[in-house]
Amino acid sequence: MSRIKPYIIDIAIVFILMPSVLLLSPTVFNTLLLPKAVWQLSGDFLAFFIALSLNKFRWKIKINFFKFRHSFKQLMSSTPALILLLLTTNFSSINLDSVSLLPLLTTLGIAFVEEFIFRGLLIPMSDRVAPNKPFIAVLISSTGFAFAHIGNLAHISANILLLQILLVFATGLLWAAVYIKTNNLVITIAMHFLSDIHMITKTTGNSSGLSLSGSQTSFMVVLILVIVLVCLCIAFMQVHKFNKPWTSK
Repeated sequence: MSRIKPYIIDIAIVFILMPSVLLLSPTVFNTLLLPKAVWQLSGDFLAFFIALSLNKFRWKIKINFFKFRHSFKQLMSSTPALILLLLTTNFSSINLDSVSLLPLLTTLGIAFVEEFIFRGLLIPMSDRVAPNKPFIAVLISSTGFAFAHIGNLAHISANILLLQILLVFATGLLWAAVYIKTNNLVITIAMHFLSDIHMITKTTGNSSGLSLSGSQTSFMVVLILVIVLVCLCIAFMQVHKFNKPWTSK
């Protein structure tokens, strides 16, 4: 237990990093008189800088951003995640004529930073706690990814947040499996960006006013729990016999 205690502490740091930065940074940005439109992007890259610094001086994890080898196998490994992406993202509602630069950069920033932290760092970090048990790493990564969205309670109702966290957890299961199988973070960054693609337009709507009745929430919870169960099974089948999916410095 004493051997893995430092690694458990490291995982706890990753879990609280994004929520803490996004909770505290508005006060700092407001003091610095930064425009509110750049707070999300600035907060994400503040979290990235902290994680990058911790990785350089403490964690020393090698992150695999891209590789060309076995492209077809990478595509096949990504298929379940791509199917879920198509089922849960309404691409037809995106009006490309209304795309603006700042929302585009913000969406790219969210995808890059969250994948860097929750797949690139947290998965190999989890391997240090449970060596050669990649499904445990999948569960830890997905839990951290879902927990990072708890701060959205400031913008959306509690029942919508519950649904979002469950769906994020399900998505995180498949994205974690993709990174483990492919060693290619660009794939999960791209899928993350596509899942948030509604954010790139100037008129994305205000989700804070969205609410569901009790019966609607119950139905959606059951539906998403079924999706979570399916994703758990798929992720387990993808990685449970997969050895040494990542490397550390």
